[in-house]
Amino acid sequence: LPTDDLERRLLGRPMSFGLALVALRELYDLSQVELAKKVGMSKQHICDIEKERRFVSPAKAASIARKLGHPESYFVKLALQDLVNQDGLKYRVILEAA
Repeated sequence: LPTDDLERRLLGRPMSFGLALVALRELYDLSQVELAKKVGMSKQHICDIEKERRFVSPAKAASIARKLGHPESYFVKLALQDLVNQDGLKYRVILEAA
C-alpha cells in the first residue's frame, strides 16, 4: 500500500505534522510544556499545532525534527503537505534531497 493509503487506514486520515508531533510527544512521554521547552516554543503554540489550528514552515519543521533527533525530510514533507492541504489544493507532496 502507498504510505498515504496506509496512514488513512490506520489513522482514518493522512498523517499531518500535528498528528506526528502528538505521536512523538506521547512516545517520549512528554507533556506539551516539556515538548515546548525541548523545541523552543510556547506550550500554546504546541497545542495549536497539535490541534491543527496553526501550521509550521518547512524550516521550523526541520528545526523541530533536529531537536527531537528525527529525520528532517519526513517532518518537512508533513509541513509542506499541511500547507498544500490548508490551501485546498489536491496535490500530494513528494520530497527528495537536492
